Amino acid sequence: MAAIGKQDVEVSGLAPADPGIRIEGASGDHLVLDVENAARGVRVGDIVEFSPNYPAMLRLMTSEYVEKTVLP
Repeated sequence: MAAIGKQDVEVSGLAPADPGIRIEGASGDHLVLDVENAARGVRVGDIVEFSPNYPAMLRLMTSEYVEKTVLP
């Protein structure tokens, strides 16, 4: 599970960076991920990267529940 869900992002607009990871479903505040075929072992607390499309990014950037960080 990942601590982001339908209230934060357009789930259908997320593509896992690792092609071995699949999004199985989502609730309001969590994603259910299948990580069995991930390129590396994924454990609790690991960071899983996604590429969002425009609608997903728009919802992420306007969600008050998503922490935003400016990179140098």
